[in-house]
Amino acid sequence: MKTTEDKLKELIKKLDFGDVRVLGAGILLLLLPIIFLAFLSGSGGKKRAVVIDQGRLEQMAARKNVFNFGQKQAESAIKTNKETVKTGSGTWFSKKTPEQAIADELRYAMQIIERSKPDYRFPSDFTSAQKQAYLAEHNESLTSGRGALEMGNYSEAERLLKAAYEEGTGNPFLMAYAMGELCSLYEKIGDLKALEGAFKLYMEAIGKMPEGFGGGNLGAAVRNAFMSLKTLRESVASGRASSYVAQDQITSSMPILPSDIEPGIIKTLKTFPAKFD
Repeated sequence: MKTTEDKLKELIKKLDFGDVRVLGAGILLLLLPIIFLAFLSGSGGKKRAVVIDQGRLEQMAARKNVFNFGQKQAESAIKTNKETVKTGSGTWFSKKTPEQAIADELRYAMQIIERSKPDYRFPSDFTSAQKQAYLAEHNESLTSGRGALEMGNYSEAERLLKAAYEEGTGNPFLMAYAMGELCSLYEKIGDLKALEGAFKLYMEAIGKMPEGFGGGNLGAAVRNAFMSLKTLRESVASGRASSYVAQDQITSSMPILPSDIEPGIIKTLKTFPAKFD
């Protein structure tokens, strides 16, 4: 009976050494990539592989964050809500009262309004009066009111011009400009009572303007003109008015009938923007 050793010897005798060489070459080819990778991992290849993998991970994380934006916002809101409220005996209590929250919102709104205002930068040699005149000319309510007046939107123009006059507190230029436009408006619509009131305010604003910018006692000058017209009317009855008009150099070349003088004076006095006793 053959032993296991005898059987192994017979099997080796049957092997073809050509097949053995092919088998050895195949095994070597399989081992070469493994040896090469082991060499790279031991000589710095491991570090580069980690860097590459980390970069890919960061890209993947960035893509994921894009799709999870809404979830992150919700988590942030929940976190903020937890910080602003606390629990006690099963009830939620806010750290801020409703009045404080409203006050904070109003304060924030006012900050936005202040930041939205135009920042005018004037030359260093500009006087205070020049700055006021410039600001008055560029006042939003005034310019919008003038536009509405030109378009024939009288109700809107009146509202805007009155607002400009109120905004002009401390700026006589803006007050005078706004009331001057209101006088034009009331004259166009034929509201003599409103015109008289607006003209008085206009004269007051003109009187407050700095010297050299139209300031002065306009009311006194207008009163003198009105009283002169009244005196002229009173002289019509005595016939002296006709001779006064005829002697004037400007009107001497114009054919003015005596019968036209009194009606003209009466109409002028009636439409005069201010009345005086």
